[in-house]
Amino acid sequence: SRVEAAGVFVEGNSFAQFVDVDLFVMVRLAAEEKIKKSARQALDAVDEIYVSGADEPVKLIDRIRCLVNKGIGSAVA
Repeated sequence: SRVEAAGVFVEGNSFAQFVDVDLFVMVRLAAEEKIKKSARQALDAVDEIYVSGADEPVKLIDRIRCLVNKGIGSAVA
């Protein structure tokens, strides 16, 4: 079924292969060295990468809110 909403967040990289998204945030662990094939394939479309467990945490949620408030983001994969 179709989602009809002002803002939709979707988890997973493969979603962006089939749907144009307004904002694509990739999340990864700082300690993880291996990158999944689907993640490598999606890198060109990524707007933001959040590295969980990094030494200098980034306030990603604030940047996302700013982009969404400006009307840039309505779907995130």
